[in-house]
Amino acid sequence: MHCFRWLSILAAMLAGPGLTAHAQLVLPSDTNLFGDEIVRKLNEGRRVGVVVPMTDRGATAVPAKAEGLGHVLLFHDGRQLRGEVVQITRDEVVWRRPDVSEALRFPRAVVRRIVLAQSLNRRVVSVFGRTVAGSDKPVSATVKLPGGDWLFGDVTSADGKTIDVKLSAGMTCTIPRSQVEWLYFGPTPVPAFGFSGDALAMEGWLSSSASAWMEVADGTLTSRVAPWIGRSLSPTPRFEVAFEIPAESDDGLRLWLQPFGPQPNSYGTGTVELKFGRKEFTRLIYIDKFEHLSTPLPKEAQAEKRPVSYRVLFDGVGQRLVVVRNGRPLGDWKLRAEKDNAAGNRAAPQIRINGICFDNQEHDLRFNQLRVQPWDGVTPQEGDVAVAAERLSVGNAAPVAGTLESVTNSELIFSGEKMPRAGGTFVQFANATVPLVAADAMLAFGTRGELSVAGLEIRDGKVRCQTAFAPAFEVPATALQTVVFPQRPMAPPPPADALVFKNGDELSGTLLSAGQNTPLRWKTRNGQEVEFQVGRIAGVRLAGSQKVKADGKAATVELRNGERLRGELMALDETKLQWKHALLGPVVVDRSRLWHLYPNARLDVCDGGRDPLAWLGEAAEKSDAADRVPRGKSSPWIHLDGNYIQPPTGNDADYDGQSNGLQWVVRGECERLEVRCEVTQAGGSQPNFGVLLSAKGDAGSVRATVGYGNLQLYVNNPKLPNRQNWRNIPLRDKLADATTRTSLRVFVDTKIGTADFFLDGALAIRIGQDSNDRLPGLGQTVRFHPYASSEYPVVFSNLWIGPWNGELPRVGGDGAAATALANGDAVSGAPKELRDGKLLVGSEIGELELPVEKVQAVEFGGALQPEKSAGRIRLADGSAINVDTFRWDGHELVAHSATLGDLRLSAGAVSELIYDPAPAHAPRHPEPKKLVQTPTAPVAAKVLEEQELD
Repeated sequence: MHCFRWLSILAAMLAGPGLTAHAQLVLPSDTNLFGDEIVRKLNEGRRVGVVVPMTDRGATAVPAKAEGLGHVLLFHDGRQLRGEVVQITRDEVVWRRPDVSEALRFPRAVVRRIVLAQSLNRRVVSVFGRTVAGSDKPVSATVKLPGGDWLFGDVTSADGKTIDVKLSAGMTCTIPRSQVEWLYFGPTPVPAFGFSGDALAMEGWLSSSASAWMEVADGTLTSRVAPWIGRSLSPTPRFEVAFEIPAESDDGLRLWLQPFGPQPNSYGTGTVELKFGRKEFTRLIYIDKFEHLSTPLPKEAQAEKRPVSYRVLFDGVGQRLVVVRNGRPLGDWKLRAEKDNAAGNRAAPQIRINGICFDNQEHDLRFNQLRVQPWDGVTPQEGDVAVAAERLSVGNAAPVAGTLESVTNSELIFSGEKMPRAGGTFVQFANATVPLVAADAMLAFGTRGELSVAGLEIRDGKVRCQTAFAPAFEVPATALQTVVFPQRPMAPPPPADALVFKNGDELSGTLLSAGQNTPLRWKTRNGQEVEFQVGRIAGVRLAGSQKVKADGKAATVELRNGERLRGELMALDETKLQWKHALLGPVVVDRSRLWHLYPNARLDVCDGGRDPLAWLGEAAEKSDAADRVPRGKSSPWIHLDGNYIQPPTGNDADYDGQSNGLQWVVRGECERLEVRCEVTQAGGSQPNFGVLLSAKGDAGSVRATVGYGNLQLYVNNPKLPNRQNWRNIPLRDKLADATTRTSLRVFVDTKIGTADFFLDGALAIRIGQDSNDRLPGLGQTVRFHPYASSEYPVVFSNLWIGPWNGELPRVGGDGAAATALANGDAVSGAPKELRDGKLLVGSEIGELELPVEKVQAVEFGGALQPEKSAGRIRLADGSAINVDTFRWDGHELVAHSATLGDLRLSAGAVSELIYDPAPAHAPRHPEPKKLVQTPTAPVAAKVLEEQELD
């Protein structure tokens, strides 16, 4: 599995910059994530990574930035809302939007953070020890302050007693020398973060789980529900990671130093994996082979019961690694063997680290103290303390003791000696600083620093608060990038409606009234009643529908305009279909509107809009939705109308997709399944996602990863545990018209154990052609998950799982009418009528009478004919109906449907009300131009040849 992960990371490293170099701006705040305008072409002229606006699929350029939506408010439950902060008091946040009737007021306790200026530069990559070529500006410096505080800017000091840090024009902070731990001069900030009792200092760390949180008790920080935490850092030539942990947290703890970003269980040239323990210490320095080497701990060390402290010292200049445990050196190792740099050999490039992470395979991650900072190269001896006296080092030179007397724009004076102000200059003070007590917020200035503060207020464009170095600190609000409030363990709130905006924003509360051409009236959780203009609204999820019992067994009819109804087939003739719906009662549909019919209620048909709680794994599979109990924190997904949007995280968190995936357990008696979805990367590059098909128990699984121009396949076959089970299938030549949206179709024969993967209409690979490779029962569970390596949202849409007639897609796709039987046979033509529980179908041998339970699917022929509608309603049972007028008064929905006529539905019957819905998409079929591409395997060539002959 490690090898598989390494290849995925390598592909990302090689392909990522080319695919995303154009996408360096935050998505416009009015981007419609539920529409088709986010779809772009990728490989014009076969050059993957060249992005051009879509012209042949109805999509347009991303809309311009909307005024009044420049800030982002994030709540503790994971929701976000764009707008502008007006005021922050001790008790509330006042928020303004251009589409709401008055300023919104939120209790400060429900707010997690406020983003005032967005930036995608999470990973600061630069070469330290050098000044910027051609620049006459003085080299800036990182200033380390108490706790996790730091600032970066132009540093001067007239007398050495105070340090002035100029962060921007008109903003200079004056800091007493006693509050400064160290200075490091360089063109960009160096690592200056850690934990010393305040959880706010850990805000910059990435987590492997969207539901993870950190708590502090008795001075010890514990990371809950997080298998690992990590942080990006600029590749400083020399740095140290120092930490203290409780004695019981030693075993199983690992530290990863990574050359490609914070990620465990991944290996690239220069990866350092360190595993700690009470009996031995294990290291792996990956250059060209895997070799875990262990160092036994002395018996006296094994017997210690006190907290354990470590210093891990990385020397990129000398290419070595030093580890110290409880003040005793464990070892000093070369990163590369001496022969690699021997005379006559090409000098190996320096290893630079730009990501670190911790994980623990046995316990929760726990820290008493943690810091990451530059290191001056002095190897500590037993009994040494980190800094005994003030000292200065420049580049690779040995440090000298003395006193910093002044700093000007051009030079430093250290113990009477003048020296140029140069990158790589490191001044360490011998100050015992004290972090701020009872901090209630953290101010982030982007690459300019982070400060924990108390008594925070924002009013009239000014930020006022207390810091560790200033009892009265004031800066302009425009200087801030983010305001962060402490994590608060909060009980799950009672169910509420969710107002969903087209850009992915959400606001919980209660829908009071709505109509297609009238303002939407809304009550927030704290009781404020406001009106929203509807132009930016995607729709509303209604909490009342969760109390309605929805039967899992039902027949399904799909209409030619994309509507879908669940219920019971009552009658069918040459002009109409009569249907019994649990919530609508008897309905009649004109036969010309029919597209697909699945009359057997035991053959489950599921789309993404049916039962979102089950897709998200937030509730156990029960027929009574009222009995469902959410699991812990709210899902990170934004969802509406069968679309599931994962907000960007900026890291490749949760590689296995166990906590951020969309999963469906297939019910019913389907022996052949079709699984399909569309995945869109909203930022203009190819989506990177996976699908996992599993059999019951340990009977095997197939994991497919799509992204970076490849399909990577991993087959877990318990019958052949030693067989090579990983394959990489290039897609660039097959997907000639690749876009930022990828269409996936998988055809699974669960009885035999085969699977056929189609991407954008092209056959990619067939699994199970050899009897030894088959996995009977495959597809019992289906899971989709993104790899969140993007700074942009990933959108899953058009999810569908249902019966498959056994035939692979052909060129032309939508053909003549046909009736597929449960035994695998098919009859040309659609049934003429339903009589005495049997469907009557004409055939070459005369009229056939087919019991409904023997019919798997009916295709009425022809193509999908999507239509634009004013709205769409989704019912509690998963049915989807387009409407041209609608009105909601808080108690019932009155609407008109071109298909069903006038509708009047009670509050509990409606699960979602969608504004301006995107037209339905038909499944993608092979196109003639696809057939000229080189197939990936002989068996694929045979299939394509057969299709071409047909």
